[in-house]
Amino acid sequence: MSNCGRYASMSALLDEERRLKRRRLSHSSQYTSAASSHGGSRDDSDSDADLNSAYVTNDQLSESEDDTPKLQFSFDTSPNRVAKSTKTQVARQPISTDVTFASLGVKPSLVASLDAMSIRKPTPVQIECLPSIISGVLDCIGNAKTGSGKTMAFAIPILQKLSEDPYGIYALVLTPTRELAFQISEQFVVLGGSLNLRTAVIVGGMDMMEQALELGRRPHVVVATPGRLVDHMDSNGDEWSLSRLRFLTKPTDS
Repeated sequence: MSNCGRYASMSALLDEERRLKRRRLSHSSQYTSAASSHGGSRDDSDSDADLNSAYVTNDQLSESEDDTPKLQFSFDTSPNRVAKSTKTQVARQPISTDVTFASLGVKPSLVASLDAMSIRKPTPVQIECLPSIISGVLDCIGNAKTGSGKTMAFAIPILQKLSEDPYGIYALVLTPTRELAFQISEQFVVLGGSLNLRTAVIVGGMDMMEQALELGRRPHVVVATPGRLVDHMDSNGDEWSLSRLRFLTKPTDS
């Protein structure tokens, strides 16, 4: 039809055809002659139902779309909104029961150590954090309840990377309390037994000289409270270095 190019939507074209049909019905003689002169492309007896069958209206499109499965989503590109949406999305991801430490990229030697500790299935925080930390693509901030496996979520990738280059102070774990420092150190020692891991706990209330000697032996992992670590850096920082530090972790006791 020649009128198609003059309309922006299908529904507008259909409305115009109906208007023209009403005009043809009210002025049959005029439109009969007009139809014959233009080749009579449409019979005047066509009903509105025929017109509806010839085109798909906007309402019909909506109905047909409702019958088809579709994904609905929205997004906001502002930085704060993106960060919030990402956090919500990660928290709502279903956790598959088929996930194993091996499938997350953990090496067989560490999987064996975990199995010896009766840790055979990763927890949700470990599933979310381990792949990113092991790959080294992203820094990671984890938030989970006490007893949810947060320590292993950062200890496993630290030990995995350490096994590739076991030299110098490799990881520094800063803790708010002495008690948490000893707990974390114990888990590192047990998990890293096959690597001959050396750790040092640098906290207040302990002999400064003995701690300085431990730092001088270049332990692989230092677990420290911030205040005591600063004391050592001020007094004998020239005797040991953090230049090879690859991991900085700051867990909390909450």
